[in-house]
Amino acid sequence: MSFFSSLFSKKSIPVVSEEALEINPNVKAALALMKISETGKHAVDSLKKHHITLTQDVLPCRTAHFPEKNTLTINSSLSPADIAVALTGAARRIEHEKSLPREALTKLRCADGLKCVRAGEADAQAYEAMTYHDLASAKLPGFTPSPVDSPAVTSVMIGKAAGQTKESLLKNAVIAFYNDDSALKKADKKYIQEMMSGAMYYIHHGEKTAFSQKVAESAFDKICSTDGKPYMPEGFFAQPQSNFVQPEIRKEIDYQANRYAKFVQTTPDTSITFCKSRAEAFAATRQAVAADKANRR
Repeated sequence: MSFFSSLFSKKSIPVVSEEALEINPNVKAALALMKISETGKHAVDSLKKHHITLTQDVLPCRTAHFPEKNTLTINSSLSPADIAVALTGAARRIEHEKSLPREALTKLRCADGLKCVRAGEADAQAYEAMTYHDLASAKLPGFTPSPVDSPAVTSVMIGKAAGQTKESLLKNAVIAFYNDDSALKKADKKYIQEMMSGAMYYIHHGEKTAFSQKVAESAFDKICSTDGKPYMPEGFFAQPQSNFVQPEIRKEIDYQANRYAKFVQTTPDTSITFCKSRAEAFAATRQAVAADKANRR
């Protein structure tokens, strides 16, 4: 049995029929390319483990996961190499969604839910960057991923050149993600969409427990892990750099939390209210230093 036949047989992933695969050669090529990357191989195994169905369609993004159908749709305009990179990240995101589905995410305080979504996205992009590097380095004619401007990819490229370990590469890619406000903003908007959908579900079912629970710190060890072991330094997710929130994001999350609380007549969660932006934190530090100098005079 061929690689593709075994991969898509009814005993493994009910992805698409053999006939459909014949008209989706880019997906077949992408899955073959993933075999030359360690992270790519793990991604295929993950998709297989969760029996994810792969389809193609015109999308405004690279991939779209539909949990209710257990389907992952791939943008039909992507090249095989770009599909391979996108599937690596998508597989990680699905793993995180399985561990923390929307209903469970909605139970978390807003600040904690935001941190979980950010960590999941940072981890997914770190893994994507690993596959990106492997495929770009292979330099297979016609099968090189498109150039990307990603903090995670840049970090991995530099780290690979320096001979860093897999754990260090992932760690530094995640740190690069958290140091980029544009990357954080995209993840934060994803959380806002999730909290709005989750809140509507809770409102519909008369639940008053949304945005009320604290997250266990051990949750982040599971999110950012490789081979079952955490790769981020202990306490990283309690540090300021992983908690900076842009004012407009903070305002929108507060608005949605208050909106939910009014509907179900409960006390709104304010965990995000006092989270500082990067600029606000730096300004506060400068003011504190200036005040300290003044007091010493």
